[in-house]
Amino acid sequence: MRLTLVFFGFVLLQACSSHPSDQDMIAEYRVKKDSFDALADMAEADAEFSRISYDFVHPDWSLPEEERPTTLPDDRWSDYRRRFADLELESGLTIYQDAIVLERSSSGLATAGSSKGFLRSENLPTGVVLLEGHANLDCDVVTEGSCAVAKKLDRNWFLLLERH
Repeated sequence: MRLTLVFFGFVLLQACSSHPSDQDMIAEYRVKKDSFDALADMAEADAEFSRISYDFVHPDWSLPEEERPTTLPDDRWSDYRRRFADLELESGLTIYQDAIVLERSSSGLATAGSSKGFLRSENLPTGVVLLEGHANLDCDVVTEGSCAVAKKLDRNWFLLLERH
């Protein structure tokens, strides 16, 4: 029992320690803004999926079963993989009805971890807290259970940190 508690304590500490800094991500966004926009546009065109990663896809589960795609064409998937590598998106992307999340890093477990990335959305999704000023997106600002915080980059782009 004691070893289990030590292990989960370690996992929780690691869940937020391995994300790139806001400064590094902001600098990269400024240099590669066109690439971020192109990838988000590409994902919007593939809205029949909810998740696209290096080695798997999930369909949009709200579609009727017979309309759910099971895979991408090889050339399309190769294009995604190339773009993920160029933008250092280790976890691919998630497509929501009104937002695209380009997932830079993830850490910990699905039930006790965190992820950090770039969010493109006209309006900040419900439940995401916008941090004003110079606050850094780190786990110190998301200490209570599941939470998401964002920092505005420009008109419709944000840095996003989620804690699960």
